[in-house]
Amino acid sequence: MLLIVMDESGTWRARPGQILTFGRGAECTTRLPAADRGVSRAAGHLAFDDGAWWLRNDSSSSVLYVSGDRGFRVDLPPGCGRRGELTADDLRRLHRQAYPGQPAA
Repeated sequence: MLLIVMDESGTWRARPGQILTFGRGAECTTRLPAADRGVSRAAGHLAFDDGAWWLRNDSSSSVLYVSGDRGFRVDLPPGCGRRGELTADDLRRLHRQAYPGQPAA
C-alpha cells in the first residue's frame, strides 16, 4: 500500500518497509521549516506495520496533533503512536491518554 504525503514544499512516497520521518532536522525525510520552533527536530514518523500505516510522535516534549478532512482532531502525546484508521473508541482512548481525568467531548 503506497503512502503519499504532500505539503507546500513537495510530495513524498513511501512503500511498506520504508519509514517516512518528519521534523526540522536535516536527517528527516520531510524537512519542515527550521525557523518553526513549534516543531521538534524529529517530530515523528510514518511506518507500515500490521497491515496499516502508523503515525508516531517522536518528540520528547511536544504534542503532535492530527486533524482530518471530516473535522476530527487527535492529539498524540510524546512517544505515542496511532494506526491510520481511527474509530470513535480510538479517539476517546487517545483523549484519555492525552488528558487524564478530563471528559472526552
